[in-house]
Amino acid sequence: MNERPVLLNETGEWLLYRAMVCEALDKNQHVKDVIECDPWEFSSALDMSFEETRAMPIEKWQSKIAADLQEMWDDLKKRISH
Repeated sequence: MNERPVLLNETGEWLLYRAMVCEALDKNQHVKDVIECDPWEFSSALDMSFEETRAMPIEKWQSKIAADLQEMWDDLKKRISH
């Protein structure tokens, strides 16, 4: 695959982030089942996480999103067990 540079404004970054969250949710059935809504709808509420992730290089976003989802899943498991 060839690389090509892309310039994104803030809206473009936000949409890319949301798409990456949806992809991560599709790969994590446990979390996807718990959110009980459309992944795109869910991603619209993650503006605070986006601001934190946005400060990182785009190449690291995927691992940050995966870590955030894992943290959310771990928190949910703790709540359920109590």
